[in-house]
Amino acid sequence: MKSSPIHVVSTFHYDVLYLKDYDEYLEQAMAIIDRALEILEAEPDYCFTIEQVILVREYFRRRPERRETMRALAQAQRLSFAPGMFVMPDMNMIDGESLFRQAKVGREWLAEHLGVVPEACWIADCWGHHAQLPQILRQSGYSAYFFWRCMRPDVTRSDFLWQGLDGTKIVTHWLSRGYAGIHFPDNGGGIENRLELQIAEASGRAIDTLADQLHTYGEFGATLICNGGDFCIPQAGAPATLRELNRNPEADLRFSTPAAYHRAVNEAALETFSGEFNAAFQGTYSTNIAIKQLLWSRREALLAEEGFRATHGLASGDLAGAWETLLTHQFHDTICGTITDAALLRARGELEALRIGTSAPAALYNPASHARREVVELADGKRVIADLKPFETKPFHALETAPSLEKLSELPGEFSNRFYRARFGRDGFLESLRTPAGVELVDAASPARFGAPVMLNDNGDSWLIYEGPLDGGSRAAAFTCNCADPLEREPGADGLINRKNVYPCVESVECFRSAQSLRIVQRGWIAFWRNRLEFTLQSDFDADSPLIRFRLEFLPHGRHYRLRAAFPTTLRNGTVLHEIPFGLQKRGHSEYPAQSFCDCVAAGAGLTLFNRGIPGNNVDANGVMLLSIFRSVAMEYKCESELSFNDGIPHTVEYALMPRDGESLAPVMVPAELYARPVYGTVDLPVRYDFSGIELPENVRISALRESAGGIFLRFYEALGQGAEVRFALPEGMGSWRDADGVENPQSAPRSGRVTLQLAPFEIRAILLSPVDGR
Repeated sequence: MKSSPIHVVSTFHYDVLYLKDYDEYLEQAMAIIDRALEILEAEPDYCFTIEQVILVREYFRRRPERRETMRALAQAQRLSFAPGMFVMPDMNMIDGESLFRQAKVGREWLAEHLGVVPEACWIADCWGHHAQLPQILRQSGYSAYFFWRCMRPDVTRSDFLWQGLDGTKIVTHWLSRGYAGIHFPDNGGGIENRLELQIAEASGRAIDTLADQLHTYGEFGATLICNGGDFCIPQAGAPATLRELNRNPEADLRFSTPAAYHRAVNEAALETFSGEFNAAFQGTYSTNIAIKQLLWSRREALLAEEGFRATHGLASGDLAGAWETLLTHQFHDTICGTITDAALLRARGELEALRIGTSAPAALYNPASHARREVVELADGKRVIADLKPFETKPFHALETAPSLEKLSELPGEFSNRFYRARFGRDGFLESLRTPAGVELVDAASPARFGAPVMLNDNGDSWLIYEGPLDGGSRAAAFTCNCADPLEREPGADGLINRKNVYPCVESVECFRSAQSLRIVQRGWIAFWRNRLEFTLQSDFDADSPLIRFRLEFLPHGRHYRLRAAFPTTLRNGTVLHEIPFGLQKRGHSEYPAQSFCDCVAAGAGLTLFNRGIPGNNVDANGVMLLSIFRSVAMEYKCESELSFNDGIPHTVEYALMPRDGESLAPVMVPAELYARPVYGTVDLPVRYDFSGIELPENVRISALRESAGGIFLRFYEALGQGAEVRFALPEGMGSWRDADGVENPQSAPRSGRVTLQLAPFEIRAILLSPVDGR
């Protein structure tokens, strides 16, 4: 045994939806908590950790007679909750507002029902951690972060300080041997994936060996060994075994919690590392893409509905159920699409069934923090011009009618505005795209047509592109895996495996034009033997917009292939930036999740690729921008997974391009927000609190505007990394404002007068506004 104390954290990893459906897993989870409470009551030295509040809440509902016991154990810090979010979400793909909401909902429930708030954000099994997490977590009340997957090879420390984009630091602990570790002798049952997780039986020798392995990553005053695993049943013999081991005078073993271990670490000895811990399992960015799109669209509708209600003085408490559905399916396996058929049907069905707002809109609301002017197509096909200030609502009858589109037969053709000059060929694809200064962005020598959907064989599983199955418990699965993902894959050494792309055949092209707009509609197919997609690709150009918008509808057939949209550019060896929650991240040529855009600049020009709920973005070494749209893959070796092939299921995806001169991203920031926050159809009501006069710098956004604690909550952030000042007058009817933390708790005394905020680069700030009458 080693001289530093060894903290044994007993827990179990709970899957909301994965290899079984929600209801099936609940029965297992209830039995596990029953056993944990029995041991806690019988053994005063034992501690136990439960991850997700969705499970604790359900246990409260089903076991009312155990509530007081749980409350007493929680307040004695023997029963702990980490991360204490509503679920354990994917930490990489979901947006920043949802991360704050996960923490807020979980923490408020724990405070109300158990009188505790979690200190440690324990992320046992997520594969990617972006560089704004330190700031988000600290503003949510966490003091420590624990993770397993996606350690960077240049860090490999068990404990360190992680510095985020804005400079915020959080003490971070790497679970180098995963969340399983050791298993005590017991007759009560085992662990579902015991062999894959490489769990050791608890003995003096095994613990000593494991501690030696852990110390190769540093020793900072304490050592953490996990006692858990997927649905691991707590071992009743564990306390007696630990007491026996502690008879060795050199041993210092204790049952602990993530927060207690964190407090035992010598923070002063920790080294600081910055940047992100990304990425792995790139296949998850486009597996079951419809789940990601549904989560995006329902989230945007909820944020828009909250903003509309706040500005119109309407209560929003009835939206809690819709948020709960959204938060539930942000669980990491669900949003990643790595779930069984029953779980997939549940997630898709519950998200599709969400009805937010009115079914008969009579007005358009701008949920963005900047003004917009764009052509919008209403449900009845009428085209109107949405000329809206920030957070402004206008009835349909007050909107200017946009010129109608008329069918033409002119191909090839051109379209020009002050933002770009485009030329397209007879097949409808762009042959040239020039910036105002004349920089050509289309690489005509590429085998892919600019903007074409491209198919390629993909024999990976739900996690991995091209090759599977994943060995999820392997040492390699704990580290980043940023392999390049080019348009053209190199042939194998023996040349036997077909790695070639399959390009589309366009059967028909139609062109529609008005005084200010152009629409091209291409219909065709892509096929490799029995794998086949029929598609319709709509491209929209507008005189007043810097964006070229795409809408791709396709019907997939077959199995084991991948679909990407390819944009071969002249921007070779360019700088690649992805938008992450509340910030930007410079990245290489591998595929990473992008919030709403991926950007590439080189030689004084740039091109931005916007997406709506399609996270898998990259730019290869040859300057080809790629958007991963779809994968027909599954995990039949683990569970019933036929539906993940999506054979015969229609799909629609939307994305856009914005060319520009210059390397600054400043011109992109407002269009990016407007594309990510589409106009929202709603009812026509008089406004109560008018925020339409807010004028923000182009690099500042308001990500949340909603009713909170009798007033209105606003979250601002600086999106470009340059800092900014925010100044605006309180809307009529609002009397004061004060600072707030990330989960909407006031942090200062009320202030009157104009709101003034100095935002550092990538800083997130929140405020609460109070009405004059205090209601």
